[in-house]
Amino acid sequence: MAEPPAKRFKAADCNDIIIVSVGREQKKYYLYPCDAKKTSDLFRNADTTGPPLNIPRFDPETFDIYVEWMYDRNSALIAAKDSYEHLMELYKLGEYLEDSAFRNMVMDTTIEIGVKPTWAKGNIEFQHLFLIASGAMHRLWIRVCAVSTKPTDVWVAGKGTLDDFFFRYLIEEYATMGGDPTKFRLPTMEDRCDYHDHDADEPRCT
Repeated sequence: MAEPPAKRFKAADCNDIIIVSVGREQKKYYLYPCDAKKTSDLFRNADTTGPPLNIPRFDPETFDIYVEWMYDRNSALIAAKDSYEHLMELYKLGEYLEDSAFRNMVMDTTIEIGVKPTWAKGNIEFQHLFLIASGAMHRLWIRVCAVSTKPTDVWVAGKGTLDDFFFRYLIEEYATMGGDPTKFRLPTMEDRCDYHDHDADEPRCT
């Protein structure tokens, strides 16, 4: 069972516990509300006196990274840098937990490893990443693919190998970039705020 660090017991506002059951194996996590509720709307609405909050959709290995990030936000995603697929699963967890701060951190990590050394991948790999993505990750992968491939190549591939949903979004992205040539470039860390979930009145990232 995963428990919070012992030092957290010293916090006066951490007397209660949110119990979370994760995955098919129903691994139990014991989270302090003072930490869990900082950025997650799902946990803000959690009942500390009720039954465990059940999250069967995600495996414990993925949730472990979220818990680590909850307590130490500087190094938690290092273990997730092994694949884009793993990062997108973390992004979906952030959506489920209604935690925009976590989603933004996952997005930053995705862009960070994407620009080192290159975003370059084949069309079908881009399609795979797009189809398993969600939210702002859709926009990120469509932009990467649209900049990295020629419209004529995509059009030929689209006749037999590209998913219709992906193909339609890609053509729309070409149209967007055609109207604004400054957008015709691969995303960098300077662009990360364009893919973040922020309230309208929040300042841009620095």
